[in-house]
Amino acid sequence: MLEEKESLIKRFDTEIERKEKEIESNYKKYECLHRLLTESGDELVKSVKSFLEWLGFEKIRIMDEASEGLLEEDLQVETEDGLLFIEIKGIGGTSTDEQCSQIEKIKNRRRKERRNFDVFGLYIVNHQRYQPPLLWKNPPFKIEQIQDAENDERGLLTTWQLFNLYYSIKDGCISKEEARKALLKYGLIEFSPQTCVSLGEPVKILHNGKIILLDLSPKMKTNDELIIKRADRYIKTQILEIQVNDKNVEFVDSGPVGIKIKIHVKKSDELLLKSNDSLDIS
Repeated sequence: MLEEKESLIKRFDTEIERKEKEIESNYKKYECLHRLLTESGDELVKSVKSFLEWLGFEKIRIMDEASEGLLEEDLQVETEDGLLFIEIKGIGGTSTDEQCSQIEKIKNRRRKERRNFDVFGLYIVNHQRYQPPLLWKNPPFKIEQIQDAENDERGLLTTWQLFNLYYSIKDGCISKEEARKALLKYGLIEFSPQTCVSLGEPVKILHNGKIILLDLSPKMKTNDELIIKRADRYIKTQILEIQVNDKNVEFVDSGPVGIKIKIHVKKSDELLLKSNDSLDIS
C-alpha cells in the first residue's frame, strides 16, 4: 500500500506539472485576451490596439507614443468612414459620468481640427478588474450614461465585450467586418449577428437540450444554421432534423415545430435563425 501511495503521489505531481504547462501555454496563446480583463494603463491600451489589429484595422496610433503635446485620447484609428478615437480605462469599480463623457470634449476638438464631422468617439473600460469576470456587472453603465452617449453620438464599450466578441467571431457567428462597423455606432455598443430571424423562446426543451419545441417558426430547413446567444457570447450550431406532427420533414414555413440540433440549449438562451431568403418550398 505504501508503494501504491508513492506511485499515486508521483502520478499526481506529473499531472499537476502537465496542467501548469498547459495553463502557461494558454496564457501565451491568448495573452491579449487575458490582458483585456486584467490590465490598466499602457498595457491595457496596447492590448486593445492588438485586438483592433486582429479585427482588421490597419492604421492605429497609440497617442502616447505619437504625440508630444497634450495627451487626451489613447488611440486613434483611421477607418474608411473617418477617424475613430478611443479613450481606455482600467478601473476597480464602474465608470463615473465624467469618465464616460470625457471623450465628448475630445470629439468636438477633433471635428474642429479636421473641419469635418467624420469623427467617432469611443470609451472602452475594463471595469471591476479586481473581481472574477463572471461576477462583473454587465453592462456597467447607468441608463442615463447610455442615453447621454446616444444623444452626444459617442460609444460605450467594455473589454469583457471584446473578450466575448473574439469567440463569437472564431465560431463564425459574427464577421470581423460587422464588428468593425459596430464600433462606430452610438450609445452602448452591441455586437450581434446580422441577417438573422428570432425564433423567440422555446415552448419546451427535451432530450438534454438537443430537441427544441417552438410555437411559431419562420421558413427553415434541415442543415440551416442556428445561432444561440448565451449570456454575452454567440454560438453556432446546425439544424439536424425538423418534425411537424411527429413526422420528419425537410423544411417548414410556419406553425408549431420541433427541431433537433447539435449542441445543448439552455432555457436562458436566445435562439436566432440565420436568414435564408433563397429557401424554395415549392
